[in-house]
Amino acid sequence: MRVLSISEFAEWTRTAVEKSYILSTENNANLFPFAAKMTLRMPDVIPSPFTERIMFRNQKDIICFERVKEVHMYDDVESIGTVFDLVCCVTKGKGTSLQRVRFIAD
Repeated sequence: MRVLSISEFAEWTRTAVEKSYILSTENNANLFPFAAKMTLRMPDVIPSPFTERIMFRNQKDIICFERVKEVHMYDDVESIGTVFDLVCCVTKGKGTSLQRVRFIAD
């Protein structure tokens, strides 16, 4: 596993062979605790290091993740694509915790 800053992730997206980013409820059960199964395939990624934001978009939709602390890249294991987690800061009450959102780059 490699830990990337948003700037390093932006550079990876510019040079990577993978050109589609997949967000699936199957890989993020902690975020989507309901019976429906969904998959979003987003061909564009817009990292913004200055605002700690990473946006993914397709022709009709945008999904934006804010307060991104770092990206955990799992490109050292052969799989269906490159797996990466966005690690975001989440405020709960008076404290903060880290929440991971798993993507597959294909």
